[in-house]
Amino acid sequence: MIKLSDKELIQIGADFVLDALSPHTPYGSSAARLISPYKRSEAAYLHAELSNINSILKCSGDFNPLTAILVKFRDIRGSLHKLPNGKTLSDVDLFEIKSFTLSLHKLVDEFYGLNINLQNITFVKIPAALSILDPDGLNLPSFHISEKHSIKLEEIRSKKRLANPPTQEIIDEEYTEELRIRTELTKQLLPHHDIFINNITNITKLDLLLAKATLCRTYGCCMPIITENTVNLQGAYSPGVANTLSRRGRKFVPIDIRLAPGVTVITGANMGGKSLSLKTVALNCYLVQCGFFAFADEAALPMFDNIDFIFDDLSDVHAGLSSFGAEILRIDEIITKATDDSLSLILLDEPAKGTNPREGRAIAAGLTEFLNTLLSISVISTHYGNVGDKYRRYAISGLKSVKELQNPQDLHDVMDYRLIQIHGDADIPHDAINICKILRINNALLRTIEKNI
Repeated sequence: MIKLSDKELIQIGADFVLDALSPHTPYGSSAARLISPYKRSEAAYLHAELSNINSILKCSGDFNPLTAILVKFRDIRGSLHKLPNGKTLSDVDLFEIKSFTLSLHKLVDEFYGLNINLQNITFVKIPAALSILDPDGLNLPSFHISEKHSIKLEEIRSKKRLANPPTQEIIDEEYTEELRIRTELTKQLLPHHDIFINNITNITKLDLLLAKATLCRTYGCCMPIITENTVNLQGAYSPGVANTLSRRGRKFVPIDIRLAPGVTVITGANMGGKSLSLKTVALNCYLVQCGFFAFADEAALPMFDNIDFIFDDLSDVHAGLSSFGAEILRIDEIITKATDDSLSLILLDEPAKGTNPREGRAIAAGLTEFLNTLLSISVISTHYGNVGDKYRRYAISGLKSVKELQNPQDLHDVMDYRLIQIHGDADIPHDAINICKILRINNALLRTIEKNI
């Protein structure tokens, strides 16, 4: 089962997407905080989720009246919980349930009026419950214990109106009768408990679907194809990073990448975008398996049993170990999970960079060779030379020009972050020295570095 920590969600940019969801109901808001990937055994549910989003996007009907109803729903789960537990509902509980029922009936009419066929989502009116709560048939959102609930209550209130002021005896008598009526109403509502719960379940589903569809319209997402064991992302991007760059007047450069069981190596100089490419792959694979459309022009992805990656410093993962030691133990954990009867997505950002270059290159090369024997889809980024020459390779396109920059932040303007597939002995861009030049480091230091190339 795939479960990413809050830190991992932030690392790949999933937190931005989850925070961007805007459900209309408290049910949808609660569910949005618990979104997690479908298991591979739940493929049918994922297909239904994606198909439902697509149906909403293609529907020509006006969803505004529907969302106007959704925002009126309040959370009545606490009140409903009292029914099977034999607790008498309060006036507030009865008011909330009545208001919910009235909104539900409007929702049913509006939803089915759209003529949209959503899989695994149905709504059922509860007229019997409404009759219990609204014996006057006024369909008003307010609630009070009506005299139509009891002849005795009518008599008590008649006495109360005549008395000026009413005696404590009459007040107590009215309270006792109202309590009896509320207890009776609670018993009468009990048989409808499961219908209320089922409607809430479907309201939750619909609310999240509408929120996901809105996200698709905002970011131009595409409906993914679910494959057996290959990844094909065209024009893929990370919306959180794209949003940040946009605020700075810059544009995210989408990536194109194809992956299959075995290993793929991404090379390029530091600051070239290798890490962001890996995170973009992780983000889209994770979100699609959570029932989102892909942030890409085209996307074909499998369902994974595990999504594991290593980015940034891991020194805090295993207390007392260096970053390198923690990284090696984490890699061991990851490959142990990648069994022959499961499909893992393994993304390693510059493994073994925390040790000396000679051993680091040997570890990266050995790790690449080992991962290629697994059925998992693995991607390694590295700036070590001659690592993965025998395997599928991509490289960051690199510098578009070599010119000194007044502001290091302008490096983005002279970098081409596209991934290009490398075939055979094709030359791979080596931009580290050029980056040093355009960042205008000390000339004496630069000459010393060039002398040692």
